[in-house]
Amino acid sequence: MFRLVLSNLTQRLARTLLTAAAVALSVSLVVSTTSGYRSGEVTVRQFAEQYLGSADFRVSAGMGAEALPGSLLEEVRSDGQVRSAFGRYETSLQMRNSEGEWTAGQMSLLGVDPLQDSYLERLPLSYGRRFTGPDAAEVVLDQGAARILKVTIDDTLELPGPNGPTKLTVVGVVHKPELVAALLQTIYVPLNTLRRIVAPETPDSLTGIIGEYELDVDSEAFLERWQARLSESGHNWQITPVREQREALDNGLRGMNLLSLMGGMVSLLAATFIVFGTLSMGVAERQRTLAMLRAVGATRPQISASVIFEGTLLAML
Repeated sequence: MFRLVLSNLTQRLARTLLTAAAVALSVSLVVSTTSGYRSGEVTVRQFAEQYLGSADFRVSAGMGAEALPGSLLEEVRSDGQVRSAFGRYETSLQMRNSEGEWTAGQMSLLGVDPLQDSYLERLPLSYGRRFTGPDAAEVVLDQGAARILKVTIDDTLELPGPNGPTKLTVVGVVHKPELVAALLQTIYVPLNTLRRIVAPETPDSLTGIIGEYELDVDSEAFLERWQARLSESGHNWQITPVREQREALDNGLRGMNLLSLMGGMVSLLAATFIVFGTLSMGVAERQRTLAMLRAVGATRPQISASVIFEGTLLAML
């Protein structure tokens, strides 16, 4: 039976090779689909961990709410159940590249205080250095922003503001996952510098406060107490646990896993039809040959086994 199958495959060598190639491509599609979704999921999770760090809660201004005052950060820090807290200022602006051309869309600007916020330290440095103080006239870019703005180390970047553009020196480029950098380009600016440029009337304002609990803190009671305190201010300020943000991320990634599963199932189904279609065509063409084999003594199980064995060899190949 083995020689019979081998003879049939070699006599139709072109079809055998094309069938094997088609099955290989369909299996490659399965691998590329599932691994592509998986790598995207891992990239998003890694960046989320870098962004959130070990934070436990986040105070933010809701939709249409005023920015958070610097005094609120001091109140959070003075809470006996808070181990540490730091502020951030986030905004987005349309920028000019080194050739004076406006970018197609707005870029994200993130103001951080390197003396208190370790976020920038968690991003791997491609080249250059990070700024060392909250008042420095310097910026750090991710690789996506540096590529679009066409700047490198020691180049000057103009940051637009209500009082006119301010020139800042590019001192470093950090590396973000390429998928994230392609979708979201970020310019990292010292916290006080960014607030003076984009919000000169309220230079102590913040868009977010991130903090960590002390040990053995009842997180639910803490959040309820602070949410009531923020609601009393009359602003749409909110405090949310970072854990909920991670859960929301997990819920979003479940859809990606489902798409990955569906893509793999479709690819495997395609591979099955390729093998089945090839074998069916071969059996139809070899009806006379198979009838002759039956006439000289081959049994029905032998004929069936030869066809199945042939398909198994193609699939294994």
